[in-house]
Amino acid sequence: MRRLIGTVVVLLAVLVGVDRLTVLYAQSQVATNVRVSQHLSETPDVKIHGFPFLTQLVSGTYDDIEVSLHDVRRGSLRIARIDVHLHRAHVPFGDVLSNNVNRVPVERIDGTVTIGYVDLAASTGLTLTYDGRGGVKVTGTVRVAGQSINAEADGRLAIDGRRIRVGVENVRVGNQPAPTAVAAAVRQSFTFSVAVPVLPFEIELHSVRATSKGIEITATGNRVVLQALP
Repeated sequence: MRRLIGTVVVLLAVLVGVDRLTVLYAQSQVATNVRVSQHLSETPDVKIHGFPFLTQLVSGTYDDIEVSLHDVRRGSLRIARIDVHLHRAHVPFGDVLSNNVNRVPVERIDGTVTIGYVDLAASTGLTLTYDGRGGVKVTGTVRVAGQSINAEADGRLAIDGRRIRVGVENVRVGNQPAPTAVAAAVRQSFTFSVAVPVLPFEIELHSVRATSKGIEITATGNRVVLQALP
């Protein structure tokens, strides 16, 4: 009996080891595929969730593949990171065995896009900072009646299609409420929007919030087909 138990334990350890080695290899392959197919400058971090992995491999359905992309550039916009979860990605086992994977249907994608304040305001001449209370502060200079005036205001973030819009309220000069003329000039001058080009995995922007690391945008995609490497 002890010998039988020992044999079972060894067999289970071997199976677990094979499972972990297989998932590591699969993660590496996915990372390379994503880097090339999504035209990235760096290889992303990939983690395939779920244990055991071999059952997902045989079934051809992967419930949750986590992908983290760093320093993504789309046009003139630098994106600090994109974190997504690919839910129920389908790759038939036979295609894997024959090394004939040319498309990967994914039922649902959800994730977060993080953009630094400096990058968001790079072309505006304004300074955006986190206010420590879940909002942003916008500072800059306006000209009123021939004078340059340094002002600050509370920023309002919003998503409008593929644009991030920044509006302002509660305008202040020297920590005091700004005169009417200055407040009007600031609201006009400090309001801006930034276009977000098409993102990896065809994810769409939904909502935005301010954090200490930058603005975080929730993004989703449905029934996306990823083109694998030739």
